[in-house]
Amino acid sequence: MLRIENVGKTFGGARLFGRGKAVTALSDVTLHVPRGQSVGLVGESGSGKTTLARCVLLLDRVTSGRILFDGTDLSRLTRREMQAMRARIQIVFQDPYASLNPRMTVRDTVAEPMEIHRHRLKLRAGGRTDRVVELLERVGLAAQHLYRFPHEFSGGQRQRIGIARALASAPELLVLDEPTSALDVSVQAQILTLLTDLQAQLGLTTLFISHDLAVVRYICDRVAFLHHGRVTEEGTTEEVFTAPRSDYARALLAAMPNPDPDRSFLARG
Repeated sequence: MLRIENVGKTFGGARLFGRGKAVTALSDVTLHVPRGQSVGLVGESGSGKTTLARCVLLLDRVTSGRILFDGTDLSRLTRREMQAMRARIQIVFQDPYASLNPRMTVRDTVAEPMEIHRHRLKLRAGGRTDRVVELLERVGLAAQHLYRFPHEFSGGQRQRIGIARALASAPELLVLDEPTSALDVSVQAQILTLLTDLQAQLGLTTLFISHDLAVVRYICDRVAFLHHGRVTEEGTTEEVFTAPRSDYARALLAAMPNPDPDRSFLARG
């Protein structure tokens, strides 16, 4: 589904007066996200996780290497082709309080991607509200929430709205950028269960960005550790968590408050 091949990303290097110092955010990053699976991307702040996500979402161009989505090199797309591709690649943001427009109702928030990608979805204007209700019910909300505004919801409910919005364009790949880190622990478990169910029901492929190793172990099939812009280790979640090969992975796993998921609230039932 998604293949990241030898990707490098450098920022800076030129200024109006003189030459600035270039900063390498990503260096020779290679990662495979198989169709229908969830791959976790783990690293400390500043490791390059967000930069890689922005490159996948076509918000930043790679400096070197290439990113292939379903066999298409994203760096070669025209502006129109990029917009069409964004319908197939969507994101759920970290902060449900900041990611929703406070002046838009839930109906308009979730329907907006349907309007932008109307040629792909082939939904008439009258059918969009029905589709919004369907998506809200899928994420655990209801038709009664249609014309409410974001301030009327809890954090967990707002994140459910964000997930419904991400699903509105019928994407094949979801980038999940720390989707539970701003939520209470009990709400985190609910959202993680919802994401797991949606992946199974819709056949979604997900790139899960997180610093929470317990969450990654619970939800991801594979995991990659990113350190200073480089992948230091990658493999199946069980392999990496039980027998890490790199010093960086071992250090992060050793710092987990509770490395045994069977004793965590996230334990699989």
